[in-house]
Amino acid sequence: MPTSDFVDSHVAFLYASQTGNAESICYNIYETAVQRGFNASYHVLDDYAKFKFSELRTIVFVVSTTGDGDPPDNSARFWRVLRKATRSGEDAYAHLRYAILGLGDTNYSNFCNTAQRLDKQLGEVGARAFYKKGLADDATGMEEVVEPWIDGLWPALQQ
Repeated sequence: MPTSDFVDSHVAFLYASQTGNAESICYNIYETAVQRGFNASYHVLDDYAKFKFSELRTIVFVVSTTGDGDPPDNSARFWRVLRKATRSGEDAYAHLRYAILGLGDTNYSNFCNTAQRLDKQLGEVGARAFYKKGLADDATGMEEVVEPWIDGLWPALQQ
């Protein structure tokens, strides 16, 4: 299990999904985390108030991009809260470490825009990535990125 003082024993798996792909992948990662002994929870991003987002320390995001770079509908409220924190110019989430798996399609000009924006805005409010961002492309086969990303997630969570 985790050894660093910064690592929390609880991991939140959060998703934003328009068609269900990110939701399904996130749920599968969450189930594996539970099987591996992690104290974990699984939520849609718009439920941020229910799971006290501001109190979380370790988050794994699985987010898709819809249309031409837009975040999924089930994350709209979360984005408003994150934009507000970003505008405040404070390190509101300096306590947070995160990993992002983005799902997109290179046939659209703003490939994985939701994941890219999320990474940028989390960094602006002091959060720190603990694992490389994964950007999966539906045009070439998402499993080429998703499966190796998930395999590398487990050791990264324990550091």
